[in-house]
Amino acid sequence: MRAAAVALISALTAGSVLAHPHGEVDQQVTLSLLPGRVVIEAVIMPSAPDGVAIYAQLDRDGDGAVSGFEATDFGAELLAATHLSAGGAALALSTPEVTIAERDRVETGLGQIIWRAEAELPSRLERLDFTIDYGAFSHNWFVQPFYASEIVAMGVPELERSGDGATVTLRWPGN
Repeated sequence: MRAAAVALISALTAGSVLAHPHGEVDQQVTLSLLPGRVVIEAVIMPSAPDGVAIYAQLDRDGDGAVSGFEATDFGAELLAATHLSAGGAALALSTPEVTIAERDRVETGLGQIIWRAEAELPSRLERLDFTIDYGAFSHNWFVQPFYASEIVAMGVPELERSGDGATVTLRWPGN
C-alpha cells in the first residue's frame, strides 16, 4: 500500500514538473525506503535554454537520438556518482534503468531524464547516508526521502541535508 502511495506521489510530482518549461535545470532524487530495500529515482528536467546542449551530451554519436547504449552509458556515469551507505557500510546499487524523453521535449525544456536503481537495506537501520555528486548538467540536487509504514514503525528518522542538497543523512532515534 505504501509503495503505491510513493508511486502516486512520484507520478503527481512528475506531472506538475511537465506542466511548463523550466528556466534552469531541475534535478531531484527520491529515496523510497521500503522493507528490505530502497528505491532511488533521479529525475532531471532540463531547462529550455540548456535542453539542446544536454541532449547533445547524451547523444554522443550526434545521430539525433539517444540509443540504448548511450542511455546505459549515462546511467553508469550517474551510478558512479551516487553513493549510499547504511551504518558506514557501502550498499551495492542495482544496474540502473534510464528513460530519456524524446529529443524535442528535452530540447524545449519539457522532457525528463529518469534514472532508477535499487539497493538492499539491512534489517536494522541506524543511519543511512546518500550522496549524488553528478554535476554535468547542474550542481544542485534536491533529495527527498519517503518512508513505508514499516520504516516509520522503527521511528521517524532525523533528516540532515547538505547546503547544496546533494547529500542527506538519516538517523533513527536512539542511534
